[in-house]
Amino acid sequence: MATRVLGDWALDRGAPRVQLLTIPGNTASEAVARRAGFRIAGRERWNVVTRFT
Repeated sequence: MATRVLGDWALDRGAPRVQLLTIPGNTASEAVARRAGFRIAGRERWNVVTRFT
C-alpha cells in the first residue's frame, strides 16, 4: 500500500512523525490511514492522523 510505503520511507529517513490529513467523515480515507498504521491524534476542521516511529 502506497500510504504505508511513503510513511515508512519518511520515518526511515529520520522524520519524527508523519501526518495525514483527511476530511472529517471520510470513512474510506480514515480506514486507509488505519491500515497503514496511523492513529487519530486530534480533530479540527480536518482530521489529523499521525504515525510515530
